[in-house]
Amino acid sequence: MRRAWVCWVFVLGLAGPAWAGRAHSLALTFSPVGGFLLTQAADGKAAGYSMELGWSYRRDEALVEVGGHVASSRVLTTATPLSVRLTPFRESRLRPSLGLGASFLIPHVRAVSRQEGHPGLLVGLELSGGLEFGLQESFFLCAEAYYQNFSAQPEPLSGERQGMSSVFLGMGVRL
Repeated sequence: MRRAWVCWVFVLGLAGPAWAGRAHSLALTFSPVGGFLLTQAADGKAAGYSMELGWSYRRDEALVEVGGHVASSRVLTTATPLSVRLTPFRESRLRPSLGLGASFLIPHVRAVSRQEGHPGLLVGLELSGGLEFGLQESFFLCAEAYYQNFSAQPEPLSGERQGMSSVFLGMGVRL
């Protein structure tokens, strides 16, 4: 229990600047160019083209931002409703980020789902890395890479796992 409190205080300490001060922006991204590779699927590997919609919210001079995304293809849909991203170069034109979040995968075809009669929702973790390049005051180009690790069974903590790597290129706007 003590360890959980220490972790919680650490996260709040990093995210504190994100909640203080005036709001800076909500960013929306659209990435029409993307691809994924799912390993340890029912038929070995699954790969293909994918598109993504994303969002992020940050405050001025904040070291941490929150965001999420939904990506879809013919064979699967993934969603990360909330991830926490570390952005070390806060207000620069070129902004890298590293993130961690909870992810969901919904297979559309049997080749991705490993069990017959599987409920269809796989739960996992996501590690992400991104790079934004500011074009004007509110427009930017973005490149994002994700590694997601999903349970292959209905139980989220199952030892049988599926890994998925994906990359997206797109454009965004700050509102």
